[in-house]
Amino acid sequence: MVTRSYWGRHASVARALAGLLALVPTAAIAQGVPSNAVASSAGFRGTQSARPGEAADERRWDATLRAFASYDSNIGLTEEDAPPPYEYEPGLRSGVAASASFRFVDTGRIQLGAGMFLAQTITAGDKYADEYDLSTVSPQLFAGIAFDVAGAPGSLQLSYQFRRDFLEGADFESSHSVRMSASVRPFAFLEASASYQVSLDEFDASGFHSLDATRDADTHRFALQATWLRTESGQSLSIGYENLRNLAESANRDFEGNGAFARFRTPLPFARPVRFELLAAYTGVDYVHYTPAPRREARTQLYQAALLLPLSPHFLLDASYAFTRIGADQGRFRSERHVISAGVSYHF
Repeated sequence: MVTRSYWGRHASVARALAGLLALVPTAAIAQGVPSNAVASSAGFRGTQSARPGEAADERRWDATLRAFASYDSNIGLTEEDAPPPYEYEPGLRSGVAASASFRFVDTGRIQLGAGMFLAQTITAGDKYADEYDLSTVSPQLFAGIAFDVAGAPGSLQLSYQFRRDFLEGADFESSHSVRMSASVRPFAFLEASASYQVSLDEFDASGFHSLDATRDADTHRFALQATWLRTESGQSLSIGYENLRNLAESANRDFEGNGAFARFRTPLPFARPVRFELLAAYTGVDYVHYTPAPRREARTQLYQAALLLPLSPHFLLDASYAFTRIGADQGRFRSERHVISAGVSYHF
């Protein structure tokens, strides 16, 4: 059987990989981000406090390196009714991603630090798949403070992140984002959090991706999340809600809407410890100023299953399958994709 103590000893590498694998079940997909974008996750926002049954990490730094490969059935996230030769195109993607953070101040109550996320992917296919090679550089600053509310531990965090993306070595996008969050654990089995994030995105794409240059926007996100923990078995269930608003330079790209997700994590009772994760997410947004009529809408469903196998306190294998479906009132805005991925991570 998989025990709490095993996953307690491997909690740091599991959380680090979760950061590199993170998928944001929100309007990013509805907007049509680069199909091979890698999420620079919340892992840079300081080291998470240990949950019950886990030992705290006394180091001031964290670093993780991951190599991965995947098959994508629709590598350009092409619309359903795309004319020839722009129909759905499958492709293969491989790459490396790395994250690191250092806490300049860590008193146990106050954290101040900086982080860096780097990623490079290479894509291959029959037609245009190689147009989606992605390079990402994303530094971050973060600050946090821990507190107690009637004996319940909590924290406040503030972070700033800059992100620069290049496709095929050419300019694509730059982004500045600020995120504020608060969390509290009123019981050992329950953790609740709220966050607000504003992101200022500027696109300077050209050539094959020139149409994306019209996507400049300020995106606002407010989220609520609750996580139920079963520390004796290593299980957790998270549910969340998000309100979204995108204010774009082009009125056709203004949208607002809501999203919800559920994520379940559990160890599996195999001879070797394996963690299984399920994610289901739904986002509905309306492009409120879209012309001509009918107005554009996007109803995005995301389903993902993942397996994580620790080989040691430092090495972790992962495999996942994800299905995305974007529904809309017009065929040219509908799309779907299947992604099968595998990777290996080293947590320093």
